[in-house]
Amino acid sequence: VPNLVHTLGYLNIAWTLRAELMYKWTCRLLNHMRAKGATVAVPRLRPEEVSAPRRRLVEGFTPTYFLRALDGFARQLPSRSAADPWQIHIQDHFKDKVQLAAPLDDGVLHYH
Repeated sequence: VPNLVHTLGYLNIAWTLRAELMYKWTCRLLNHMRAKGATVAVPRLRPEEVSAPRRRLVEGFTPTYFLRALDGFARQLPSRSAADPWQIHIQDHFKDKVQLAAPLDDGVLHYH
């Protein structure tokens, strides 16, 4: 879905810490798009990432109720690559800050 930004907060620390990082990244992206004259930004796998192994969207959070629910929805949830920028640092605010400050013209986002 073009221009959809989904925020998944941290699971064991304040949800809003990650939500704030994502809102700042989204504003930066929208300003970047405006400067480029683009109205759509779509992430695409780079050629070397197409055949990379996929991982579950959420890993390392192990309450039984969560794992049971995750197993039931595993085929419906998006997967992710183990490499940046597709990596989700569920519990590492500082890694997220670095990743979300990276240049927006990285070959992953395609602008139209």
